[in-house]
Amino acid sequence: MKYKLPIYLLIILYLCDIWLLSYANEEIDLNLLISSYEDEGITVSDLATFLTAHGYNAQSSDHYVTAKLPSGKNLYMLPNGAEPGLASLWIVPPSSQAKQSEEKHSEPRMTFKEGEIKKDKTYTKTANRDFIETIGKLTKFPVTPLGMCEEGAQILGKTYKNSGYNIYYMVHPDSDNHPGHMWVVVEDPAQKNTWLAVDSYFGPITKDNDYYYSAPYSFQDNNYLKLIDPVLRIS
Repeated sequence: MKYKLPIYLLIILYLCDIWLLSYANEEIDLNLLISSYEDEGITVSDLATFLTAHGYNAQSSDHYVTAKLPSGKNLYMLPNGAEPGLASLWIVPPSSQAKQSEEKHSEPRMTFKEGEIKKDKTYTKTANRDFIETIGKLTKFPVTPLGMCEEGAQILGKTYKNSGYNIYYMVHPDSDNHPGHMWVVVEDPAQKNTWLAVDSYFGPITKDNDYYYSAPYSFQDNNYLKLIDPVLRIS
């Protein structure tokens, strides 16, 4: 989907130094899957079976698994034993041996509750002017200097949580179609399930629905940020 953003907003977003590099969402989704489970005893064969069960075209070799993404690109995975997640991601076939386990019949266990990281969710915009005014007065904008949207979103999240509000962090990964960005939505307690989007530079957003009220990834726990940050190894 292409977003029709004002030229000033496009300039701001392209300058925003978000931590996410230019990865396709499919790479992030694969990383999210293998980062969201733990299984110290997983083998190469087990990993391939797990990925296949989750809809991936996965093939095992002697010591790694190859996953063909929908785009046709291959990524490679080594089971990582006691390290966080199920495997490490590689952009070339790894030469080191996988950390095979003698344990049999182990099952991957999810490390957080299903649904805590939401995909492609749209949040309904509030029309409550009193709430919008209240949120706008809780802090001064811009919260952080231009180019610091990740840090700004974290400050906003802490501010609104400390004030008793329900919030979600919103993340648009960088892609060929648009730059990456991070912001928050705050729930209106007077009108449940309606939200106000807040940008750390521009403040409350009341006009632009398409961009600010939906995102590929949203979550309430800021610690989940690292789960959608692929680290692709080459050596």
